[in-house]
Amino acid sequence: MSMTTSTSTSTTGVPRTAGKTWVAFGATGALASIHSHDDGYEVRALHRGVVAGTYPTLEIAKSALRAGQDGDVDFSEH
Repeated sequence: MSMTTSTSTSTTGVPRTAGKTWVAFGATGALASIHSHDDGYEVRALHRGVVAGTYPTLEIAKSALRAGQDGDVDFSEH
């Protein structure tokens, strides 16, 4: 597996470095992605492409995604 790092801009306009990415899969396929940054874990809804929230830990970000789903959610690291 190859790992890439990119730089994006936070909502405050400050550049930040992206780390790992996880994709959340539900019964209907890919639902969202989680991106690690130096200031937390950013959740993006795939069908909207917008940031749904930024959380202090990966587990909290995963829990937030699970809370909005009826069934099981699996995560795959990319």
